[in-house]
Amino acid sequence: MASMLVRVLVVAVLFVLCGPTHSQQIRTPPTPTGPVVKLSFIAVDSKNQSVDGMAKEELRVVENKLEQNILSVEPDERPRDIVIAIDVSGSFSSLLSFGIEAAKLIINNRQPTDDVSIITFVSTNQIDTVQDFTTNSEVLLKNVSMVRTQRVKDGAFTAVIDAVYMAADRLANYRSGQNRRKALILISDGQEWSSKHKFQDLQTLLQEKSVQVFALAPTRDWGTWSIPSLDEEAQDLLKKLVATTGGRLFVSKKPKELGDATEEVVRSLNRSFLVTYRSSNNSGTKGFRKVQVKAIPGSKKKVIAMPGYFFTGETEASNKEP
Repeated sequence: MASMLVRVLVVAVLFVLCGPTHSQQIRTPPTPTGPVVKLSFIAVDSKNQSVDGMAKEELRVVENKLEQNILSVEPDERPRDIVIAIDVSGSFSSLLSFGIEAAKLIINNRQPTDDVSIITFVSTNQIDTVQDFTTNSEVLLKNVSMVRTQRVKDGAFTAVIDAVYMAADRLANYRSGQNRRKALILISDGQEWSSKHKFQDLQTLLQEKSVQVFALAPTRDWGTWSIPSLDEEAQDLLKKLVATTGGRLFVSKKPKELGDATEEVVRSLNRSFLVTYRSSNNSGTKGFRKVQVKAIPGSKKKVIAMPGYFFTGETEASNKEP
């Protein structure tokens, strides 16, 4: 009898020592002490069209594999600096007129506070400024109408990566430090042959300076080339460009599709959102921090966002240029 009582007491003690306590069952995460983060994103519906409404209850933000507490979601109404980069290489010659019309549509639908610049490119040494940043739509339309195909000089070939790099650097240095959104609209078939910069260099610049890339890529079966789609390497490059910046790629097989795609780029710019949260990452280490911004499970909406932000050591961080 005594031995049984001892065994019962031992079991009871072990249960108390090893069993789950109330505090272990409900573990409240510590209050986030990292920077306040603001990330821009686009939400699209099941038809891949930008939506104009998004509540914080519809969104999830995950940083460093930890879900973050969202403080707010609001329209991204920051003024914008936009560079339209137009491919004027020989491979794009049969489609250039359609590209120019797309550029005109973007200009005609710009916001009054948007500063727009136009560049053209062929090779690394043939990246030209057609129009510096301006809010004057009339000047922009006049100069984009004068864009023509250019012959390649010195035996060089198309340099898409170098053109995007120069455009991104131009955006980053224009009104640097101001709370303005930076967008690059690339009109090209994506044929890359001779860039001096590596894609990794370009990716670092785009993410550090928070430049969002939209790519309008008409295929070449409209003209004399009779190629029904972008080649695999070109499409992969354009996909990586937009994925790394939270932008969008539109491959168009017909002129009407290019018009519809251009209108969707305009809507994406006008219907973007800002999500704000205080990060749980209180490390002082500077650099790019990976973040997932996504719709809640079961949602019919899809979120498109840059996969993180560049932390500079400040108490407030965002995917705007440092």
